[in-house]
Amino acid sequence: MQVQCPHCAAQFEAARPGLQFCPNCGQQIQVAAGINSEPSAAAPPGGSGGAPPTGPPVPETGKVPPPQWPPPGGMPPGGAPPPGGPPPPRGPAYRHDTPWERRKELGFVNALLETWKQTMISPDKFWSSVRPDGRWEDALFYSWVIGAITLILTLLIKIPLQSMIAAQVRASMDRLASLQGLPPEARSYLETFMSLSTGLKVWWTGLQLLFWPIGLFITAGLVHVFCILFGSAANGFWATFRAIAYAQAPFVFSIFAPVPCVGAVLLFAAVIYYFVLAIIGVSRLQDSSAGKAAAAVLATPVLLCCCCCGLVVFAGGVLKSMISGGN
Repeated sequence: MQVQCPHCAAQFEAARPGLQFCPNCGQQIQVAAGINSEPSAAAPPGGSGGAPPTGPPVPETGKVPPPQWPPPGGMPPGGAPPPGGPPPPRGPAYRHDTPWERRKELGFVNALLETWKQTMISPDKFWSSVRPDGRWEDALFYSWVIGAITLILTLLIKIPLQSMIAAQVRASMDRLASLQGLPPEARSYLETFMSLSTGLKVWWTGLQLLFWPIGLFITAGLVHVFCILFGSAANGFWATFRAIAYAQAPFVFSIFAPVPCVGAVLLFAAVIYYFVLAIIGVSRLQDSSAGKAAAAVLATPVLLCCCCCGLVVFAGGVLKSMISGGN
């Protein structure tokens, strides 16, 4: 059905009635269910196909002809088209592939940087142009690349910091040994632990990189379950998956997490901005309201926190019963 946006006056084809977003300006509009007009893409509004007449159109009885655009006297103040006119020549007319999904054309690095920049700087414009039915493999690959960059750079920062901490610990042990006679076994155990910590960090980074896609699927699945419960799953699971995958961009800043003081602040900001991007992404790709999308995205960490608290309480109860039974 042919629909006209009340915000930017753009005309576009809507596949269904209800709440959705204008593909030109990204604003949320309500499409009435009683619209029956379905002109073809090549036919002008009100026409029946073929070449439009050269003269002014003859209005039908009881109908007002649409205003001309641009008007004969020039652009009106503010440059906005009058109601009923064609859309202004700006903004994406339809949703399209992301720069990352055009990496064969743009190049791997350029596509990655452009997608990351659009996501971080202009998220509303980015999500309004993302196709909900795009390839989930591309979204998964993008998220995996972001995860690999984050984990590897974090490891490269952790290793020098670990070396500095190890040097300080050795100096402290030397002072303790000279003052209080530190047992050589304790020094040997501590040095062995510090030598193993670097290897453990490398293995842990490899495991995180290996299980990153699994975590992404689990997160997207939990979010989509809540999308179904809150009525914001119009375009299916893969639309939610693409929203969660492309929302991983802020985690690049978590590479500074090992840095004292500054790292904790940047990690907290990255997590908060991830939730913001996920809410906007789910709202746009599922053609849902921001409130329903926020409820679906934020319900997942709330559920995880409740599960963790329940496990802690259960473990505390078991430990208390064991101690009581021992007495």
